[in-house]
Amino acid sequence: MLFNSYIFLLIYLPIVFFGFFAIGSKFGKKSSMSFLVWASLLFYGYWNLSFLWFIGFSLIANYIIGLQYHKDIAIKSSLLRKTILLLSLCLNIGLLVYFKYADFFINSFNHLYHSSFNLTNVIMPLAISFFTFEQIAFQVDTYRSHAPKYSFYEYCFFVVFFPQLIAGPIAHHSEILPQYKNLDCTKPDYNKVATGLSIFFIGLAKKTFIADAMAVYANPVFERALHQYAEFSFFDAWCGVFAYSFQLYFDFSAYSDMAIGLGLLFGIKLPLNFFSPYKANSIIDFWYRWHMTLSRFLREYLYIPLGGNRKGKIRKYINLLLTMFIGGLWHGAGWNFALWGLCHGVALVINHGWNFIFKKHRLIGGRLITFLFVSILWVMFRAESFDAAKQIYEIMFGAKGIRIPSQFLSIIPQSSDFYPLIASHIVTSAYYKGLPEISMFALCIFIIWVCPNTYQIMQKFAPALDTYVGKNKPTSIIKWQWKPNMINALIITIIGYIAIISMSRISPFLYFQF
Repeated sequence: MLFNSYIFLLIYLPIVFFGFFAIGSKFGKKSSMSFLVWASLLFYGYWNLSFLWFIGFSLIANYIIGLQYHKDIAIKSSLLRKTILLLSLCLNIGLLVYFKYADFFINSFNHLYHSSFNLTNVIMPLAISFFTFEQIAFQVDTYRSHAPKYSFYEYCFFVVFFPQLIAGPIAHHSEILPQYKNLDCTKPDYNKVATGLSIFFIGLAKKTFIADAMAVYANPVFERALHQYAEFSFFDAWCGVFAYSFQLYFDFSAYSDMAIGLGLLFGIKLPLNFFSPYKANSIIDFWYRWHMTLSRFLREYLYIPLGGNRKGKIRKYINLLLTMFIGGLWHGAGWNFALWGLCHGVALVINHGWNFIFKKHRLIGGRLITFLFVSILWVMFRAESFDAAKQIYEIMFGAKGIRIPSQFLSIIPQSSDFYPLIASHIVTSAYYKGLPEISMFALCIFIIWVCPNTYQIMQKFAPALDTYVGKNKPTSIIKWQWKPNMINALIITIIGYIAIISMSRISPFLYFQF
């Protein structure tokens, strides 16, 4: 079920919202929690009912394993606790590898050794990467005695709470469950409801007005590259790359806003997962701002256990490369994702090396360089094959000559000495028109680089749990703050209404596939 669908907005959400507080006021907190858990499972199963058995098995198995740490014999035996942890990791990683990576490994083996093993063609359960990582963190924390004993419904609520279930944020049990223990389930907090609805509709507007509009420019280029059609122009290639860069940015920003807004409707603050990453002045800062809860998980449960920066510079850089390589594979079962992650790892190593050598001297034009680097690497992230990515890169960087859209020919006088040369490099362009793309891209850059983000506008009400760990967080410079008054209510109502009636087609969020 999509946040930007009529069945969610007009049927599911009103029933769940009013039902949650009605049940809480009449039957108590445990009943309201049970209702929300089952409603979240309905939200998850709407995609495919067969997925329910998998998430149900995962929840029950992880909860039972987690209980073993609290038994007296486990408390007294270090070896037994390690065995329980190993069992839980084998379970979670094993399921993830089978459902997400089995075909990838078989296909890679067949390609490498020219064999013909049959692919499993297994259907990957929705959101498996997100709730598996949450449960791995829970198991590790329980092993470290950093997690108390929860009831089964508390545990289920933490994992399947529907605003975060499908595409994050990757929440932590210590962030979510303490809030529920102190939550008033008998009546909504109207300030949180007003804030949550405002954030939700801002996110819906980003998705409908910007992200989906950018897809119109991005998709044809990548599809043309995949199916090896006639060549497209230099401008088509760059237009497609920037369009996808903006599409992914606003799509993920929209989902992050909508998830936070939905959580607030029920009185729950979710972790901040997106904080103006294209304003980053370095690749290090980019990863402090982009998918912040994934970065946190990789840092705390992979990079630090590998040794972090405690064993010298060389080991630190190896750990960075390995962490980003695995982070790339987390995004998708393909070598293009692994290479994308590895390139980011190399960039992080270079960035850390620069900081070590030049100390406080920042690179001039760091924001522009970071944006261009990230956007160019998105080609590997979006392209569905190495050949498709290779073709786009070749055209972007002129390896096949710089092909110019045919509409450019009309503005060059035929008497010009350059006319024959340019005419020989013309290619028919069905994508790049000129002014429409430039105008849209300029608007995106203005919003990204000049305007405050949603969290900054709403920061007076602290709508999310702050997970930003970078330096120089720009929060105090924002003078204009949203307030729950009639003017803002009218503005948000208009934005929400226009966004809802503009939902003309099914448009899944891009991070749903991970």
